[in-house]
Formats: sequence, structure tokens, C-alpha cells
Amino acid sequence: MPAPKVVTDEEIDTAATQLLAQGQRVTGWSLRRILGKGTPSRMEEIWLARSASPDDVPAEVPAPVIPPSLVDRSEAMVAQLWAHASELAAVRVRAELQAAQARVQAAEDKAAQAEAVLAYHEQQLEEQFEVSAQIKQKAEEAVAHAQGNERAASEYADRAMLRAERAEAAAAEVRALLQGPLASLLANVSPAPAPAPAPAPAPDEADKVPEGAAPASA
Repeated sequence: MPAPKVVTDEEIDTAATQLLAQGQRVTGWSLRRILGKGTPSRMEEIWLARSASPDDVPAEVPAPVIPPSLVDRSEAMVAQLWAHASELAAVRVRAELQAAQARVQAAEDKAAQAEAVLAYHEQQLEEQFEVSAQIKQKAEEAVAHAQGNERAASEYADRAMLRAERAEAAAAEVRALLQGPLASLLANVSPAPAPAPAPAPAPDEADKVPEGAAPASA
């Protein structure tokens, strides 16, 4: 079995510097992809150990060189994208503003309608209160009148009862005063003889019926 190829620390540093210049992360497998040899775990350990020591790591990583034409195109593209984004943002802001104004107007319309409905119901409620107050006043007057009539009727009944009691008392006094003299008067009066029966009237000559003749029919 052939012995594995040995990767030196300098080769690992060179491959790591190349990866960093490309903006890639340095790992054991990325080093093996660049070098084409070596154990990924060993190379990663060596790189981590050497990168932890500032003396063994290059002070500066060379920045990638960008062609001026690419820079100009990039700046033009950025400016174009910025203008397009600004236009889209302005359109969106105008749309949002119009939508917000529409919502505000709709809310104001609803508020005005609600105020009108509230004012109408308040007026109706005030009218109902007035009608209720009038009905209550009339009911109180009717109750007072009925109570007055009831008191008058009760007073009249009381007076009538009092007059009846006084009349009954006066009649009792009269009966008491007359009871003694009337009894003695009745005791001294003899009973009158019964009247004799009146004689039967004599028949009239014209009304006499001859013997043997039939009585005339009515």
C-alpha cells in the first residue's frame, strides 16, 4: 500500500490564502479540493493552529482585482436599480397614500352618518320623554282626582251612615216613649162587637123565572 502524500504547512498556507482571496471558508475539504491531496482533518487542524498564531499568518490578504469596466458596469447597474427601486417606492407610496385617504374619507362618511343617526335617535328620545312626562302628569292628575272622588264618596257615605244611625236612634226613643202610654190605652179600650150580617136583597120582579120555564140563555 503506497504511503499517503505529505502536505507541507506552506502548501496549506498557500491554499488557505487562495480560498480567502476567493471569499471562501477554509475547511479541510476545501484545502483538499485545492491541493488534491492530504487528509482533510489533519490539514484543517494545521490551518487552525497556524491561523491562531499571528506570526505564521500573512499580515494582509491580497484583495481581488476588479476590472474598471466591471466597476463602471456595476455602478451603472446600481444606479439603474436605485432609480427603478425609487420609482417603485414612489408608486407604492402614492398608492398607499391614496388608499389611506380613501379609508379616511370612508371613516369620515361613516362618522357623519353615525352622528346623523345619533342626533335623530336623541330627538326621538327627547320627544318620547316629553310624551311620557305628559302621560305621567295626566295619570297623576287622574289619580288625584280619583282619590278626591273617593274621599268625597267616603265622606258622603259616612254622613249618610251617621244620619241613618241618628234616625234609628230617634225612632227607638219614640218607640220607647210611646210604648207605655199606648199599652195602657189599648188595655182600657173594650173590643167592638162583630157587625151583624147584612140581609140578602129581595129579588126583582123582572128577574123572577116562572115555574116550569127554562131559564133564558145569556
